[in-house]
Order: sequence, then structure tokens, then C-alpha cells
Amino acid sequence: MTKQEFRRWLRTTIAELNRLEAYPDLPFHVFEEAAEAVREAGRHAALLGYAAVARRCGDCTTEALALSTARAELAECMAAVDCKAEKPDALNAAQVAKTLGIRKQKVLDWIRSGELRASNVGSGYQPRWRITRANLDLFLASRNPTPRPSKRKRQRQDTGYTRYYPES
Repeated sequence: MTKQEFRRWLRTTIAELNRLEAYPDLPFHVFEEAAEAVREAGRHAALLGYAAVARRCGDCTTEALALSTARAELAECMAAVDCKAEKPDALNAAQVAKTLGIRKQKVLDWIRSGELRASNVGSGYQPRWRITRANLDLFLASRNPTPRPSKRKRQRQDTGYTRYYPES
């Protein structure tokens, strides 16, 4: 199951639980199926690399689960999956520029000069640069200015004679 299929499965399962909650008298097997859906979400999350979601949903050891509880668990799972999907590991030059609040051309200049490490994923004439978050963090750390030590004013040494005309 891919990440998109997992999101789609979560949406349909949550929608089904919402639909079932409208009925007052439900057979017991519906609550068992709700608990099984939460456990299945944990298994799929583990396979897709969502460790925190997998632990949370995998802890469901009860035979039956209230529909509202199951829906809340699946909604948290959906939020974690969507949150991770919003932050891709590789950014393009425009995304880096937007993140830093600068022009895209400045990012491309840094890439061409070698200051910012990037990979060209384009196959044609026009390069398509991808910058990993790790490389961006290293670049920002290297450009972080260190504060200069404060300059101390030199003390005037007493020469032992009296000045009759003070400096202006």
C-alpha cells in the first residue's frame, strides 16, 4: 500500500465510522471491526515508516472499541501522515527561496558557486535542482555569523607632562 492509498483508506474508514455512529443500536461486531481497523492502521503505518503512529495504533489490544474512540485514533493517524507529507525531504530552489525569504536567483547562485549542495535531477538542458533539508541546515549553520569580540578602547597612557592645549 502506498502513502496515497493509505491516506485514501484512512479517509474512507473515518467516513464509514462517521456514518455508522448515526445508528443507535449497532451489533457488537461493528465495535470489533473498529478496533481491527485501528490495529490495521498501525500495521500499515509501520510499513510506511510512520513509527510514532504505528506504536500508538498498535497499542490497541482491546477486542472492541467505541466508534468515537476509533475515529479519534484514525484522525490522529491521518493528521500525522498529512503532517509528514507536507515536509518533503528534498526541496527545489523556489521552495528554499520562499523558506528563506529571498529570490530564487540567489539560491541558484549559491548552488552554482558550491556554497549550497544540491542534486540535479533534470535530464535535459534545464537543470532541476533538489536540496535536501540536511544540506540546507548545514548551509545555514555555516553562514550563521559568529559575533565578533567587542573592541576595547585603548587607554591613553600618561606621559608625565602637562598638556596646555587639549586636543579638540
